[in-house]
Amino acid sequence: MTLKIMSQRYGLGVRAHHLTVSAKRPIPPFRLIILALLATLVIITGCRQSNAISDAGKTVQISLSVEPSPPIVGETVLTVTLLSDRGESIEGASLQVRGDMSHAGMAPEFGEVETADGGKYRIPFKWTMGGDWILTITATLAAGEIVKDTFKFTVE
Repeated sequence: MTLKIMSQRYGLGVRAHHLTVSAKRPIPPFRLIILALLATLVIITGCRQSNAISDAGKTVQISLSVEPSPPIVGETVLTVTLLSDRGESIEGASLQVRGDMSHAGMAPEFGEVETADGGKYRIPFKWTMGGDWILTITATLAAGEIVKDTFKFTVE
């Protein structure tokens, strides 16, 4: 804290005193750390992507077959089968297929359902090059539940 007293003379022996108080205290480091942590928490919470994947994945089985097998570069057909824990076919689901190479730098490939019948979903897909691929199947069931599974393939 800074304290200044200034004295000034005016004519006929009149003096005026001015008192200035300045409270320039540095902010303690622990308060800066707390402030930084709170700001980080707000940013992380605000930018977080919601993943509304339910426990349905424990009761829904996703299986995947590829034709031709083993997979080769070019056009292929994926068949995704959705079964309940009781072995019943699950129909009316919306599926997304994403294919990623296991190494960085490649754009993902996507597939869309062409036909669906009896819990089996047929999806045309294109392997753009040989190597290790990871296919992610995300199914949104009719009730809104989301289930997801990944499958690894080596394309020749």
